[in-house]
Amino acid sequence: MQERIRIAFFADVLQRHFDGVSNTIHQLADHMPDHIEPIFFVALPPRDQDNFQFPVYQLPYFSLPFYKEYRVGLPQRMPDLPKILAAFNPHLVHFTSPSLMGRYAIQYAGKHQLPLTCIYHTHFQSYMEYYFGIFPPLEWSMSKLAWRLSRWFYTQPDRTFVPSEPMKRYLLALGLNEGQIAYFKRGINTAQFGPQFRDDGIRKKWGLDNHKIVLFVSRLVEEKEMKTLKRLYDLLDTERDDVRLMVTGDGPARPGLEKHMKNAVFTGKQTKAELAAIYATSDVFVFPSITETFGNVVLEALASGLPAVVAAAGGPQGIVESAQGGYAVEPKNARAFADKVHSILDDPDLRQQLSSHGIAYAKKQDWNSICREYFDEVTALATKRSSQDKSESPSQ
Repeated sequence: MQERIRIAFFADVLQRHFDGVSNTIHQLADHMPDHIEPIFFVALPPRDQDNFQFPVYQLPYFSLPFYKEYRVGLPQRMPDLPKILAAFNPHLVHFTSPSLMGRYAIQYAGKHQLPLTCIYHTHFQSYMEYYFGIFPPLEWSMSKLAWRLSRWFYTQPDRTFVPSEPMKRYLLALGLNEGQIAYFKRGINTAQFGPQFRDDGIRKKWGLDNHKIVLFVSRLVEEKEMKTLKRLYDLLDTERDDVRLMVTGDGPARPGLEKHMKNAVFTGKQTKAELAAIYATSDVFVFPSITETFGNVVLEALASGLPAVVAAAGGPQGIVESAQGGYAVEPKNARAFADKVHSILDDPDLRQQLSSHGIAYAKKQDWNSICREYFDEVTALATKRSSQDKSESPSQ
């Protein structure tokens, strides 16, 4: 029988469908092998915590002033945390974010000489222009600070898992070596997303019977490149009477988008069957964000048979180019986005070809194998450390 491996997970958010980070952690939980015994320390727990199959401890937290739904955990303010960890006695520690939770995980693993892992989810350095770009000297200073913080957080783990080649290159530039980096891509459940979920009732519901739908799905926050989305809307609204932009998602940027994009359709945040139907019923997917380490929504769109036009940056570029299911265009160039949207909408054969490629690619992105590779890696790390500890201990 394989030795059980106890893993302490530190994640600020563990609410399914909150964002790509939380969805990834839930996939790990859903695919947890029998020999792994996890415990989760979080700021935002699952909505139905009683039915979550593993132990979850909620930590004190504060909410971000510009995004109150997001919580930042405060592990130092949980007096019982060291006692809980001591009783659990983990073999390995994992963190999800370069936050106070991540710092605690790093310090705990270092103090107890435990293997440490993380998944590189969020490219924080690329956020600086969206929050400090109005004052370039401050943006430069904050970008430099983000680089230093990222370097400190991500050079510490024994293994940092990356979702894409561009993110691997970034971490190598930070100072990690090849041996510290492993791939953890993202999967898709084609039983939940696929062309079979097309529902023309969606068009009727939103008054789009006579229009082609250009879809954008995301949290509505500035770092998703809202400026380019607005400029793309202006071009499409001016140049075509047969197209409507549909925005699915919610967030602090929504009021400004609604004010600017009068003819766009805003569905709010959607999940499960409704989201799958929106994807499968639309005609083209657009995603101008340049801050993504992966881009789960891009893979969801491709799985649904929806050709994608994305910024040539980060994870989305890698997905679209690997799948040959759309186009990666110059970042922040709304004209380039619009031209590719036009070419897809006006050429049914091209759209069908891109759609077929995207579906075929998505079917190969299986969560079972992706999670198995992750757990094989962490098991090897924990087992290796345990063997070293035994060999170094004095004989009885």
